[in-house]
Amino acid sequence: MKRKSFLIKSMMVPVTATMLLFSSCINDAEFVDNTSKGSDGALKTLTLTINTGTTNNSGTRTTNITAEPTDEATLNRITIGVFGSDGSMKVIQEFTSESSKYSVTSPSSFTVTDQVLVAVNAPKGTFDKVVTADEFNQKTVNITKALTDSTDSVRESSSNLPMFGSTSNLTNDTTNYIATVDVHYLVSKIELSSLSVNFASSGGYSSATFIPKEVFLTNVPAALDFYPYDNYTYYSSGSTAAGYYDGEYTIFGKTTMSGNTYAKYLGTGILASTGTTPTTSTLSGTTSPDNTWGGTTATKLYFYTMPNINTSFPTRLVIKGDFDPDGSGTSSSASSAFYPVTITDSMKPGCKYSLSVVIKTMGSKSPTTVFNSKSADVTVSVKEFSTVVVPTTTFE
Repeated sequence: MKRKSFLIKSMMVPVTATMLLFSSCINDAEFVDNTSKGSDGALKTLTLTINTGTTNNSGTRTTNITAEPTDEATLNRITIGVFGSDGSMKVIQEFTSESSKYSVTSPSSFTVTDQVLVAVNAPKGTFDKVVTADEFNQKTVNITKALTDSTDSVRESSSNLPMFGSTSNLTNDTTNYIATVDVHYLVSKIELSSLSVNFASSGGYSSATFIPKEVFLTNVPAALDFYPYDNYTYYSSGSTAAGYYDGEYTIFGKTTMSGNTYAKYLGTGILASTGTTPTTSTLSGTTSPDNTWGGTTATKLYFYTMPNINTSFPTRLVIKGDFDPDGSGTSSSASSAFYPVTITDSMKPGCKYSLSVVIKTMGSKSPTTVFNSKSADVTVSVKEFSTVVVPTTTFE
């Protein structure tokens, strides 16, 4: 569990924000009182510990789409808001470091009924004009800011993921107000854990081959909300496809597929036979390793995406490739085939969706046409970014 502590001090006269040495007092209270001032007569401080969860992975998403990231819990910018029980603002402070402890000023004292809201990795100035807790919770971040970073808008970034947390559970001792906030990831993660073929030896496609050419997401919402995790209703862009993004590569740099906007970071781009990560390969037969992408060590792909509750436009992972029904390798026999996998009806924030796909026959002619259930078997398992596992769902 990654823990970061922040010291918020309420004073009658504004002073310059000061960095202090780390000294957690989350367990130091010997007894509780209900006064707003300490024994020295000064208004009490609020010591805030932020927990970001754990990751036990390897690799970095920005340089290798086939390696799961280690830096998802990075805090580049932290915005802390303290609000009274009526929702009025007492203090909002933005920090750009995740080290040690910080003090800020507030013209009013803290109380045990205050609400603390914490937004992580929001764009600079997102909460500048906020004056109430409701306004804080209504702020959004667009897809590019949420899934990439300021230095690279082409590849997804695992080290700038938006998070949010809140608490109204403040305790009060002789010197401090104390609170702990668990911040939760607001994006979702998709893993293509395995891609293989299973062409029945007695069927019409017993000699068929499939060459993966591209993997990308469709129907990804354009924004997400900074909102309390427990009540999160998942951002929905509306009743039409406008405001959604896709990741299919075209030579024009954008696509109008379903009226959606193209975003390169939502896909692999066109795969090559050599020199890229990942590389493509020809899949055939019914036995390993020829039928599994990557052979005995299956190629895995990782994508970040936005939460989505719109069942009319569910987020899909689309596998595009060359399907050759007789395996002859001639241009007249092979054609592009799409396998659009509907991941779930409700793409929840902070969840990782692992997909295992087995292709059995020819797919769709379009990335917007859901393939026949006989074309592929898809197994989807869901768990939080941490190690908490929820039941597995199988689609056949």
